[in-house]
Amino acid sequence: MISCGYPFFVTTIYFPSYLQRGIMSSTYYIEITVPIEAYEETLGILYAQGMSACQELSRPDAMELTCYFETRSAAQSVADHGVAAYEPSTVQEQREYDWNSKWRESIEPVWITDDIVVSPVWREPSIRPGQHWIQIEPKMAFGTGHHETTQLAAAAVLAEQGNRLLDVGTGSGILLFVAAIAGYTHAHGVEIDPACEDNLRENLGQNKSACHISYDIGTLSTISAHPPYDTVVVNIIKQHSCPIVEKLPSYLRPGGVLLWSGILCEERDEVVSFAQKVGFVLCHEGTKGEWWYGRFRLRG
Repeated sequence: MISCGYPFFVTTIYFPSYLQRGIMSSTYYIEITVPIEAYEETLGILYAQGMSACQELSRPDAMELTCYFETRSAAQSVADHGVAAYEPSTVQEQREYDWNSKWRESIEPVWITDDIVVSPVWREPSIRPGQHWIQIEPKMAFGTGHHETTQLAAAAVLAEQGNRLLDVGTGSGILLFVAAIAGYTHAHGVEIDPACEDNLRENLGQNKSACHISYDIGTLSTISAHPPYDTVVVNIIKQHSCPIVEKLPSYLRPGGVLLWSGILCEERDEVVSFAQKVGFVLCHEGTKGEWWYGRFRLRG
């Protein structure tokens, strides 16, 4: 998925790699508007209910989703039952749609920091000496640089110095490649979603560096690259990241750094208090749009 973040109005198209095959003779779609903080979860629900692709329009406080289905019955099922509290429109038909062409037209390079740009290998950006291009295929793994939480995390990683970094919820692996640019010698990612593995492997093949980059599909308890780490980065929404952060003191060296993104500004006080209870001290913080991140140091 690609967009440029708020306050711009940007269309984004999400779809599985099997839809890159070309022209579909007919598709069916419904339209849903969801709050910004709920759109990732809503996308997951919609894909589980048979959605084939999603065209997204970013608004300051919401996402307008046009949800495509390969059959009318699949679209009608979602239209009849809704998604959580969000009422979709009636089912509409769109004939002969060239997904491959539409998808490629929507892709633009995204600058996640002043000197790091992200785009697919077939959409080469214009860069100057000293700038860096991360090649990410925009498939189902989260992390193509469009989201403000990714941009906050990327800037935080780039500002750190260390040898070993762990990225929890690595998605596409984008923050591992930022760590390589930052000068880390080892960067390891862990991702719970097996659907991300093919994309991770492809992105690793396209972004060679002197940094040793690796990943595991699983959880913290199953990672193959053993602690301690100098830095751990977590870019995950609060309800899923708090249980992870609670375990992180045993993965960091004394005085190690936690970079915590994916947090809404309104949740700032709650997560700072939580981090302090499990052994971290807030050293720095920043915001972008409605999102907050904190840099914490482990006591000891």
